[in-house]
Amino acid sequence: MRRVHILFFTLVVAGVLAVMQQYALEYYLYWVYWWFDIVMHAIGGLVIGLLVYAAGYRTLLKLVMTVILIGLVWEVFEYAIGVMTYEDDVLFDTILDLIMDTIGALGAYGIMRWWEQKSQLPFIAERVASPDQTS
Repeated sequence: MRRVHILFFTLVVAGVLAVMQQYALEYYLYWVYWWFDIVMHAIGGLVIGLLVYAAGYRTLLKLVMTVILIGLVWEVFEYAIGVMTYEDDVLFDTILDLIMDTIGALGAYGIMRWWEQKSQLPFIAERVASPDQTS
């Protein structure tokens, strides 16, 4: 599968995430629905996982560890800007966020592996092959 396909798919998912984020901030969804942050971390982990996969980290361990590292950086950012002051149990929230980031990363890995296997099928490979790949 070509990297451009991965990046286009990632852009679509990131666009959905951005729209959800804007809507959530405008209508205070993080405070109205306790579970909304959980969903956003899963989708965020998916987007970061897709980007990491496109960057060439195609083993499960490298992909998941990179997403967890980026998730940790995000948690430090949230702490630095004061988001954590609204949480009753900061440690629980951080652990749950990292778990959801990891689940998103696993989803990205699963999607990309499935997509690569699907692309190997002759009738599908012909459709997704670029002109320079056909002979």
